[in-house]
Amino acid sequence: MATRLRFTISDDICLLREVLAVNPYEDSSRWSDIHNKIREGTGKDFCLRTVKDHVQHLVQLWKKEDKANLRKSGTEEQYGEKEQLLQQITDMARDFTGKSSKGDPIINARQKGVEERDLALLNFQVTTSISSSPTEISEVSSDISLPLQETSENSVEVTTQRSRKRKGGQLSSDIMKFMEQKQKDEVAWREQQQQLEREKFELEKQERLHRIEMERKQQAMMEKIINLLGNK
Repeated sequence: MATRLRFTISDDICLLREVLAVNPYEDSSRWSDIHNKIREGTGKDFCLRTVKDHVQHLVQLWKKEDKANLRKSGTEEQYGEKEQLLQQITDMARDFTGKSSKGDPIINARQKGVEERDLALLNFQVTTSISSSPTEISEVSSDISLPLQETSENSVEVTTQRSRKRKGGQLSSDIMKFMEQKQKDEVAWREQQQQLEREKFELEKQERLHRIEMERKQQAMMEKIINLLGNK
């Protein structure tokens, strides 16, 4: 019969530190990274589902102020760090819960506004080009002066048809160029936003790691001071 793996308070702290540093609430695929780090750090073969469920279990215990189950066996310093990590993780989860997986709503709204603006501009160009065609046809017709009325009318008709074809071809070409440029601009904009998101994540990760390291040093310093006072 397989032995059931259990989390010690040291395992809990290791797990919570990793959750705070990686922030899986922003991107759920990061749970896999946390899972691998915990298996390496604890030497225990926890499955991914167990890791996720245990974090949720600890958060729920902390929200219910179930201190008896949170403490387990451990020192006051370990329990203090565990509480602090749970507080920070709860705040972090609240900040990211409910966000759309498609991205930031402000960015999506801005992109939609750009698309609507481009569509309106395109409609304006098409309408302007169509409304200007009769004037151009009239100008071409007025320049024709042949002796015979029949020849003149035929020439005007031919010229008008050619003018319309040229106008239609130019309009189609302008629309295609506009759509191609619009697509290029959208791709460049999306790449820029993705780069900004990656830089933001790396910065936040470094800040969290730095804060954890500082808190760890402060706890070590407090333990030394307590030991020195106890020896006196």
